[in-house]
Amino acid sequence: MTGVYVCSLQPGAGKTALAAGLARKMQSRQVGLGYLRLADGDQVNADALFLSKATGAEVGPIVGANGTLRQAYQGMAQRHQMVIVEGEGNLEQASGLDACRRSLEATGAQAIVIARYTPSFSAAPLVAASQKLSPHVAGVVVNAIPQAKAQWAQSTLGPELRQA
Repeated sequence: MTGVYVCSLQPGAGKTALAAGLARKMQSRQVGLGYLRLADGDQVNADALFLSKATGAEVGPIVGANGTLRQAYQGMAQRHQMVIVEGEGNLEQASGLDACRRSLEATGAQAIVIARYTPSFSAAPLVAASQKLSPHVAGVVVNAIPQAKAQWAQSTLGPELRQA
């Protein structure tokens, strides 16, 4: 069983979109898939409903961190080849980073850490968060890079992110 834990530096970075894209890709390969979402406000139900409709994945209960996450994750892992957990969206804060680390340790999943591109984007916070979550990081994503910045992303940003 494979576990993927999607988390981000800040809210609105694209966790749900990335989780849905990954879920659709895995389901096109006929991988049995479960999805869990951490509770973090009003957006939770809309995100879970969107992902369920977009992918057909089994959507588990909205869970809290640690104990309820561990139980729900283990239940999904028994029924599916892959479980995607949509986790914290505040890794720039120490409390979010700590909660994410505990969740990764509770599930054994590998994290994909997302940041949203802004004109003042710096890779440093993404690299730092990834290093603090190591060895539980499978990769990093910078979302919404404009086409005009593609060359910069490949030549400058790519080498910086390889440190993550």
